[in-house]
Amino acid sequence: MTRSQRADLAAGLPWDVAVREMMKEADMMVLLISGGLTSWAMREIDAARNSKVPIVPVVIGIMSELPQQIEGLKHVNLKESAKPDEIAHAASEITSAIKVLPHKKTAS
Repeated sequence: MTRSQRADLAAGLPWDVAVREMMKEADMMVLLISGGLTSWAMREIDAARNSKVPIVPVVIGIMSELPQQIEGLKHVNLKESAKPDEIAHAASEITSAIKVLPHKKTAS
């Protein structure tokens, strides 16, 4: 979703409604995981799944784990990445995952 599309969301809109609206336009969801998932993160995952938006989990931090709710998804592991070449490799993995995903057509 572009910045202008986000600006079209009404001020004061409940967050869960706003997330559902954003998912209608999203090509994918990159989910950064550093620790456990909050209830809001789970709602966002549910919104993505309900909208059939692909999810690319990125696990960050040595103590982080891929949550059971999404452990079946291919993920990018940055748990122990502190070196620039490791981070560059992970960025390449994320880019590759994005390239193979189908993209929604935008209205002109």
